Amino acid sequence: MRRARGQDGPPVLLADAKQHLDALGTERLGGRAPERNLLYARTLEQLGEVDAALVAYEAVLPRSSGEEARCRYAGLLEKAGQPDKAKDVYRDILRRAQSHWINVARQCLDRVG
Repeated sequence: MRRARGQDGPPVLLADAKQHLDALGTERLGGRAPERNLLYARTLEQLGEVDAALVAYEAVLPRSSGEEARCRYAGLLEKAGQPDKAKDVYRDILRRAQSHWINVARQCLDRVG
């Protein structure tokens, strides 16, 4: 949830979130806390810090367990005027999701008969 915007700055709550995440050490992106680092990337994106957000998402991708980080990263690439790179990420998401979840569904169907 966001608080009201100040006259000359980003939403106060997002700025506060960034300050707290900075204090927790998210400047060392790619560490042991992918959820925290994903939150940091999302906060940077919402603050309009596109380049920093892209770097943060890139650091999270190898450690994220789901596709949320990749989807958000691809969407930001689109907004940043990098549609070809965004397409590659979206295709990778589809490839990963299809092969994994199709296999899971087949195994479940075999199990339940």
